Amino acid sequence: STAIINDAWIFLAAASQVTKNVELGTCVTDAVRRHPSTVTLQTITLDRLSHGRAILGIGAGEAQNINDFGIQWDKPIGRFEEQLQMISLLFKSSPEKKLNFEGKFYKLSNACLQTKAVSKPRPPMFLAAGAPRTLSLVGKYGDGWLPIAYTPELYENHAKVIYDAAKEAGRDYRKLELALDIDVYFSD
Repeated sequence: STAIINDAWIFLAAASQVTKNVELGTCVTDAVRRHPSTVTLQTITLDRLSHGRAILGIGAGEAQNINDFGIQWDKPIGRFEEQLQMISLLFKSSPEKKLNFEGKFYKLSNACLQTKAVSKPRPPMFLAAGAPRTLSLVGKYGDGWLPIAYTPELYENHAKVIYDAAKEAGRDYRKLELALDIDVYFSD
């Protein structure tokens, strides 16, 4: 039988209404499929609906979710870093604090989201990463790391790359939360 894959953000919004304690997040949103402002607003909306239980799980994307839809996917790591920069900025936006951003792939011009997250300073952002450049982005921008199918040795090695990148970015690496993706499927 063919698996039915629902939109995670709509599913999580529904789940937020019938749960009280569980944290709710994507594992993971393909950043390249959605504009950074959409990702940020979806996360803030879920955070508000769930009274502060939202987590943004995000990754650069993968071919199986991109190529079949004709989505432009050149320079995926450069795009991903810009997306993370914009998402981080947009979490801080407000009608009183409009933002400008000029990147290679994205722009903001007097932009703001007209809502704020419940979580302070923002909902946590967990990055799916496994290559050296994306691992360093976890250290620079993430609150956590969300790898899949790792041996203990590889996990330890990649955690060191993340910690080193956090230190280089002037961040406290001890505040990063390292996780592991274990899939659970819901069905009829």
